[in-house]
Amino acid sequence: MIQLTKFLYSLIKIGIMIETPTVFVLGAGASIPYGYPSGDILRKQICSELENPSHPYTLELIKQGFSQDEISDFRESFFYSAKLSIDAFLEYRTEFMEIGKLVIARSLIPFENTNSLFEDGAGKWYGYFYNRLNTSFDEFDKNEFSIITFNYDRSFEQFLFTALKHSYNKSSSDCAEKLEKIPIVHVHGILNNLDWQYVGGRPYDRNTLSGRDLKDSAEGIKIIHENINDSKSFKDAHKLLDDSEKIYFFGFGYNKTNLERLKISDYLDRTIQGTSAGLLNAESVYARKLFDQKITLFDYDTLGFLRTHFDFE
Repeated sequence: MIQLTKFLYSLIKIGIMIETPTVFVLGAGASIPYGYPSGDILRKQICSELENPSHPYTLELIKQGFSQDEISDFRESFFYSAKLSIDAFLEYRTEFMEIGKLVIARSLIPFENTNSLFEDGAGKWYGYFYNRLNTSFDEFDKNEFSIITFNYDRSFEQFLFTALKHSYNKSSSDCAEKLEKIPIVHVHGILNNLDWQYVGGRPYDRNTLSGRDLKDSAEGIKIIHENINDSKSFKDAHKLLDDSEKIYFFGFGYNKTNLERLKISDYLDRTIQGTSAGLLNAESVYARKLFDQKITLFDYDTLGFLRTHFDFE
């Protein structure tokens, strides 16, 4: 697999610019190749770690002002809720919002490792995507694509920033300015802005796990439990979808609530395709129903889909 990936990259000599307004909607599966857990795995991790009073995660929450009883109450409630993700749990148990956000941030930051974004691995698609957009630095932001992501992690923008900087020997400010023109909307929030995006932002660094860094990252997380009409991020997402001609879902679980929040029924006249790797037949059938049969699903992960079905133009 690794040798095949290297061979495919060696064949990509001429990039093709995306000229049709295109939106990529990313779910948890899009980040899994870079070490980030699915919602279910994250749930198991959190419940296991918080069960141990001497675990570093538990001790960090105590430093943040929570008592052992409060931590145990949160862990027990989450465990017995049967909710498959902490996001879904917090939507209805808002009294745990503060500790829940800290737990999410403390659980995901350890996966921030820039080297991992560039190392070979099954399903890693950022490099393939970037190489197919092998334009000049000046033209890179002219690609007509944007990102709507339901993920908190910042791996995609960190990859693009690092790749641009080293591909073209440009300064951090030049690369930040270039990427600012490519919309990336985190509808559920983000683990703080990156240090190259804003003064005071947090670097993509798995060692920033405590104190102010952790608190700032937690505050960047948004749990949707009220009317989304109050959410700027969803308004921004709707604007991107309004302007789109093609919409692609990568690593998405096709949750009905999430699709309703995107108002996907308003965009069924677009070309809509998506990945369905890991979905069983009944789940794929249900997903298509949510799109009124107007989505074409392919049984590939994101990399497989890009290699076999995505038209880079």
